[in-house]
Amino acid sequence: MPIRRVLFSFKGRIPRQTFWFAYIGAAIFLVLVLASGASDLPVAQEGPNALDVMGRFVFVLSLWCNLAIIAKRYHDLGKSAWRILIIMIPIVGFLFLLLECGFVKGNAGPNKYGNDPFDAGIHSDLNGVNIVADDQNKLKTIDHNIEYVCSECGTAVEPNDIMCPHCGKPL
Repeated sequence: MPIRRVLFSFKGRIPRQTFWFAYIGAAIFLVLVLASGASDLPVAQEGPNALDVMGRFVFVLSLWCNLAIIAKRYHDLGKSAWRILIIMIPIVGFLFLLLECGFVKGNAGPNKYGNDPFDAGIHSDLNGVNIVADDQNKLKTIDHNIEYVCSECGTAVEPNDIMCPHCGKPL
């Protein structure tokens, strides 16, 4: 998963290792930016200055990144991102969130939030039906007892094909 998607998107799943790297990286970035501007603060000031505005922007950016990282980690656990609200319980909520997101193993295989970050996204059940996540991480079921054909040219296609190999029409 690209770093842009890890830090800014609330969709998908990330494993524990990615959570720790991204969470600690975002925290270090926030500390470095805030520490670099702390020595420039005037003793007395009237109204907002550029540093004040930049500090607020960095705070909001860091908050967004941390919320996105935690949301994707909860998705990997098969839980709603609304569980982030547990952090509102002083001290205990933050510790619980870090323990749950940082140390509990995610769901094996796909769940309603997307593919398992560690596999190719194809799982079979006992009836020969595969569950596959498409490019938008939405789950779809493929039955191998059904023949899939292109609606344009009638050519047989594989269930995982995204376009017809004969006419090129998107499926």
